[in-house]
Amino acid sequence: MLINDYYRAVQVAKSQTRFDVDKSSESYQRYETFMKNQIGFNKGGLSFHFSKVPEIFNMRAKDKPDMAITKTENISSVFMPNPKLELGHGDNKDTNDAILIILGKGENGGVNQIEIFVCRGQKHHQLNLYRSLCDGDLDEEIEKFRREAKDKPLPKQ
Repeated sequence: MLINDYYRAVQVAKSQTRFDVDKSSESYQRYETFMKNQIGFNKGGLSFHFSKVPEIFNMRAKDKPDMAITKTENISSVFMPNPKLELGHGDNKDTNDAILIILGKGENGGVNQIEIFVCRGQKHHQLNLYRSLCDGDLDEEIEKFRREAKDKPLPKQ
């Protein structure tokens, strides 16, 4: 298996960039700690922001990611090689772990769901993993994680 951990987040808060985790494998300690809400909306739950890359990410244009996953600081940059596909890849900051992203879009065309699949120790193979994702080679693993994910209660808006 190439995928080790799974987190699905949905947009429930009024913020257009905030996503709260509603299903997960609860197995990636980095997310379990770093994304935990200490106060406020969904206290005790997990959340992050998904938005355009902040200008403070001073990078060369060719290396600049399309999006970023953040929570007070950068968690991962996200590359979306084909804008027509709702698929992306990246790696978690300060780790050797790659991530694969599947976006869900709402009726208005905006992102309303994000699935993150963590591939531990695969940072240097993220583009090949992305290609496997695009080709459907990871579909069985993805479905297994979706079926086995634990529900995380979310507060009502």
